[in-house]
Amino acid sequence: MTRLRTLRFAMVVTAGLGVAAPHCLLQAGEKPVAAKKAAPKVADVTLTQNGALAGAVVSEAGSPVDGAIVTLTKEGKPVAKTTTNAKGKFALASVRSGSYELKAGHTTRLVRLWNSDVAPPASAENATLVMDSTTVRAQDGYSDPYYEAGGLDFISLGTLGVATAGLAVGIVNQSDLNDIQDDIDSVGSP
Repeated sequence: MTRLRTLRFAMVVTAGLGVAAPHCLLQAGEKPVAAKKAAPKVADVTLTQNGALAGAVVSEAGSPVDGAIVTLTKEGKPVAKTTTNAKGKFALASVRSGSYELKAGHTTRLVRLWNSDVAPPASAENATLVMDSTTVRAQDGYSDPYYEAGGLDFISLGTLGVATAGLAVGIVNQSDLNDIQDDIDSVGSP
């Protein structure tokens, strides 16, 4: 009789663990490897004779963007800021040569600015920014750390909690049944 109870108890525990364990841990296979991002392309741009950066901001369709705020930053600190005209053109005066980030809206482009006397032949005379108007949502799952705990989202944590509580209730219930069976066995024997 005790072997049957032990076997029943082992089956309840095994079933409870099967429900409580996240299924992703039970699946075979390798963890997917994140794709490596390509190194951002740096645009070489020649400054004008008086040290200004000239450029244009256009939409994805190629039409000029009027009133776009253009910011030139170096190491995260703003260096110069301006707004585009009706033709989408802008000019940032008194800029030194070096590597910068050129931003307009949500679009950022890495630029390497050259003085006109030392610029490589392939450098452009104007910087062109193409503003991205597309907004894509939900591409990164639960990327907000407030919605995660230990790599599990709230739904998985809730499911795990309910399964663990069910396992605990099952174990207590099986223990009570074993105690009742022991009482019955002791009363029924002569």
